Amino acid sequence: MVIRNDSWQFYACRQLSFAADLSPKEAEALALLQAITWARDQQLGKVIFEYDAQLVVKAVHSSMVDLTEFGTLIEGCKLILSLEQNFSVCYVKRQANEVAHSLARAARFNACPFTSYNPPNCFLGLLPLICYEH
Repeated sequence: MVIRNDSWQFYACRQLSFAADLSPKEAEALALLQAITWARDQQLGKVIFEYDAQLVVKAVHSSMVDLTEFGTLIEGCKLILSLEQNFSVCYVKRQANEVAHSLARAARFNACPFTSYNPPNCFLGLLPLICYEH
């Protein structure tokens, strides 16, 4: 996950690893829940979560109840979003989310979670996108 400020400049990033037994949609839902929780814990003001997992975004905006593990994760997202009125989730195409996608690809080779307030090396070729991508 990548946080940019209101001028679209890099603020921080966090890379997490998840259990291998999660389905892709569960992993995407858990990643969003972790991002929302992190933003809340950082006491950030207005936050727009740009997400390229369309299924997850649709589920967050749906009123349907899903009793699966995926649904439980989505309900966790919805709960925090209902309490944080300045948080929103929107869908973006993967091509428009290249910076976060680059970090996710790098996570496959790094099992240790980390948080950085400086752009990591995997962003070096993407630094202009950090400011202008949207």
